[in-house]
Amino acid sequence: MTDKPISIVMNCKPLQSLEYQPPDNEAGFVILYTGTLHQGRAIHMLVDAVGELSDVRCIIGGIGTPENVRALEEKCDPVPNADFIGRVPFDEVIPITKRADAVFLMVNPQALNNRIGLGNKQFEAMVCGRPIICTKGTYSGELTEREDVGLTAQYDKEALKDAIILLRDDLELRERLGRNALRAAITKYNWEKQEEKLIELYRSVAPSLY
Repeated sequence: MTDKPISIVMNCKPLQSLEYQPPDNEAGFVILYTGTLHQGRAIHMLVDAVGELSDVRCIIGGIGTPENVRALEEKCDPVPNADFIGRVPFDEVIPITKRADAVFLMVNPQALNNRIGLGNKQFEAMVCGRPIICTKGTYSGELTEREDVGLTAQYDKEALKDAIILLRDDLELRERLGRNALRAAITKYNWEKQEEKLIELYRSVAPSLY
């Protein structure tokens, strides 16, 4: 598209802490999704998977079309361990992520944007030191595997259940992946470092202003 140098500035989040902190919850194993509520995010699959598991609770929040929100409410209502909390204000996303044991970001890999994109959840999980579950074969899945910050699974309910069970039953694994996630945030995936790249980009196109 262009012969000019390209600089990629990721939507990373500001660092919250330089030390790993385990989740502070009393509800057993909690897996969290907050974000856009559309079909490509496999949220209904998450509810189905969690509904068949014990000692697991999922919390789902976000915004979407009235139809999608209503369908998700109806999906969660009969599932005792699936809580739909509606819209989550921006300044509450990081605090609620810190209270979770894991973050959910499985997307339908048939959509090109899902395969090549990275969701905000990826970076929120990192700065909070929480493992993430992503779809195998996507860019988010490749980053998760490369940095060893979570688990990847095929895009189906049984594979998702296996990933949840593995994290639920292995505290040492959760902590190791969580520590790796925070380390990745500190060394690479934080807004402070992305801000430097953005400023350098501005400097390259308007050097007299910087």
